[in-house]
Amino acid sequence: MAPRKQDTEQRFMKHVRKTGSCWLWIGSSSGNGYGGFKTSDGYKHLAHRKAFELFKGKIPKGRQVLHKCDVRRCVNPDHLYLGDHAQNMADRDARGRTAKGDRSGARVHPERRPHGERHGMAKTTEREVREIRAQYDRGMSRAAIARNVSISAATVGLIVRRITWKHVADETQQMVAQ
Repeated sequence: MAPRKQDTEQRFMKHVRKTGSCWLWIGSSSGNGYGGFKTSDGYKHLAHRKAFELFKGKIPKGRQVLHKCDVRRCVNPDHLYLGDHAQNMADRDARGRTAKGDRSGARVHPERRPHGERHGMAKTTEREVREIRAQYDRGMSRAAIARNVSISAATVGLIVRRITWKHVADETQQMVAQ
């Protein structure tokens, strides 16, 4: 084994705690639970990918390193295998790791999802939304409102039907709530 690889392997193994089956990464980790390892040249690697490289060989371009054991911090080379993105997603789905329905990010952390004026694609403000609804209630056509505020008539329709901007209360609704 080349001296540099041996040094890297020794530094790597200082961050590993072997259990009965898994080798758990006890070094730094990312927010999603995977371990991180910084090599002497300053590059950061996912620990399970580095383990694969150290103990099994080079990872071909476009390939991913998957876990047999479903433990993100595991770096046991016997638990790691190569796959492609489709295999990784199929494995994720088969293990029930797909966040959908009540487990989706939008439901678990709705505060993280920008809406209204905070959304990067917003073309109107809450004040304009209230005005659009008020104009529509006074009988102004969607097309006329759209021309006034430089948005499409379809967007005006979504606003007045409260499909979009539903979090914005009209002034009359605000007065009733107070």
